[in-house]
Amino acid sequence: MDLSEKSKKEISSLFFKNRCLETNSTAHLICKTLYSAPCEQKQLVEKILQMNKSLNVIRVSICDLQSKNLIQFTDGLFKLTDTGRWYYVAAKIGISVSSLCLLSQAYVIQKNLENNGFVGYFAVAYFADIVKYSHSTSKLIRNLREMGLTYRHHKNTIRIFPEKMKMLENYDAELTSLNKWVVEIKSKITDIEDSDSIARENFIKDLECYARLHKSKVMQ
Repeated sequence: MDLSEKSKKEISSLFFKNRCLETNSTAHLICKTLYSAPCEQKQLVEKILQMNKSLNVIRVSICDLQSKNLIQFTDGLFKLTDTGRWYYVAAKIGISVSSLCLLSQAYVIQKNLENNGFVGYFAVAYFADIVKYSHSTSKLIRNLREMGLTYRHHKNTIRIFPEKMKMLENYDAELTSLNKWVVEIKSKITDIEDSDSIARENFIKDLECYARLHKSKVMQ
């Protein structure tokens, strides 16, 4: 589907950039601490100070994580947001958060199929359509394959190794919520495509072309 550049940029902005938490960075240590349990500010700072991080760096990292919606301060406690939990799990597994989005879809589909007695696998085309303006699907798949998480099942499908499925069950809540987020993004993309002026013009042209072709066949 042809879209205006404005719509392409809008769709691209919906999705995560190809980022990850750097292992053992202050931001990573903060997320690791909060993944275990919410903390009061003083308790959080003291824990990170014990890991040989400076107070100023800790404060800057906390502000940065809040601005990126990875952590939030509510009811007197710092907590990981859903986004923060996704970023931390991605870092824990060793992949980018964008690759985790693909993995979450494959995980949920494969789990559901196998729970119903079928061989579980994931058709990549569905995800590729979501990220076509922001990411290279082949690079995301390569990231998963290099980490030993998936393999090519058929030409356009991937499958998570059984032993890795077992490991990923530890992050079932995060993968399930991330998959739901990706599905919601797909719905938003559809709304943008439906309201795009170029897409509407092309749709009308296709209808007119079909009408002329149909009329020509009737006259014959």
